[in-house]
Amino acid sequence: MLRPPRLRNRHTRLSWALVNHLLSKVSDLGLASSDVVAHTAPQSFVISLWQFLSALMVGARVHICADDTVRDPALLVQEIRREGVTILQVVPSLLRVILERTPAEPDFRALRRLRWMISTGEPLAPDLCRDWFLHFPDVPLMNAYGSSECSDDVATYSLTAAPATLANVPIGHPIANTRLYVLDAHLQPVPIGVAGELYVGGIGVGRGYLNDPEQTRRRFLRDPFSNGRAARLYRTGDLARWRADLTLECLGRLDHQVKIRGYRIELGEIEHALAEHPDVQSAVVLARGDAGGEARLIAYVAVAAGRHPKAAAMRDFLKARLPGYMIPSGFVFLERIPLTPHGKVDRAALLAVRQGLRVAGREFVAPRNSTEELLASIWAELLELEEIGVLDDFFDLGGHSLLVGQVLSRIKNTFRVSLPMWAFFGAPTIDALARRVDEAREMQLRTRVVA
Repeated sequence: MLRPPRLRNRHTRLSWALVNHLLSKVSDLGLASSDVVAHTAPQSFVISLWQFLSALMVGARVHICADDTVRDPALLVQEIRREGVTILQVVPSLLRVILERTPAEPDFRALRRLRWMISTGEPLAPDLCRDWFLHFPDVPLMNAYGSSECSDDVATYSLTAAPATLANVPIGHPIANTRLYVLDAHLQPVPIGVAGELYVGGIGVGRGYLNDPEQTRRRFLRDPFSNGRAARLYRTGDLARWRADLTLECLGRLDHQVKIRGYRIELGEIEHALAEHPDVQSAVVLARGDAGGEARLIAYVAVAAGRHPKAAAMRDFLKARLPGYMIPSGFVFLERIPLTPHGKVDRAALLAVRQGLRVAGREFVAPRNSTEELLASIWAELLELEEIGVLDDFFDLGGHSLLVGQVLSRIKNTFRVSLPMWAFFGAPTIDALARRVDEAREMQLRTRVVA
């Protein structure tokens, strides 16, 4: 185990935090002078530090990959083969693209010469591990978790075979001279298996944010588990839990928690449930505001090659795993999830996606008459959906009581009839509601004739 020296000033602390991380990489990866580490991270990323320096500490070589090369899987693999790279670190999204192309492109088999493949920056899905070991059974895979505030990685989990039944891959154990705590709202440790917020302690924790005392106060706390007066905990904002085998599992971001009609929902839980579906490669769930200002859940699903899942089947799959209020009202099926230039999920791009949105209703039946067409148009505008079938349930599509009032108001303006709210709740499909509207119009016409 690495033993930190006695710290005398803040500069010594900052230096040792970096050295501790570099030495941990040397130890955990077994770096030797024969290794070649691929430098794939932008120089502004904290990851770039270990990729630059750890290899040099043992006389190994660093190969710097251009940004354009890293973004192109084919070019990256060619460079790895040409330069004899033995240690490669990428985000899971890029790793998935690489594995998708491996069966068709013989050059990609050069990855079997790696000593380590390291995944970082995003959750590592079990299906991705299975695909990796299917193609490269002799190359171990490391799941790394960390942050800039703690001098990069604080935990790692090494795999030599694909996990059997896990919903998500653990982030493992803390690196040397690092402590990890899963705490409740009162900064008390929670039991094994119970979710709480993840905090980091130890030598790697930074001192705070430059010229931002308020953010520093919120994120860097005095460490109640240490006798050191200057010891701090870093509040990660991640939801985590200890597994029975004492490995740590990250469950998603607390700041991705949303509140919809009184229910607090952790989007990561829905994403993990979707990832268990055999037709799903990866999924991102977002809360989008509707015309009434209320949020509703939309799932963006990257499907496996050759698969064509239906929204209704996906909804039924989730019903067996999640409570009703956590079921997305709409699904967008994509070839792959869009990424930023740095390989992160591009949530802004997903929010801009409109085409291809599918509702989680029954088999689609198009409007069959003018009443149904007008009602479908009203629903589509309020629910912000492109396509609504006459058998789709308004509430399954993300509708709620606040929007019902707007629907009834537009029905009155369009058809010149008034329906009570109870009538809508008894007829929450276009098919049933159209009959109510036609009955009301016919009754109104008869009343006028009699008068």
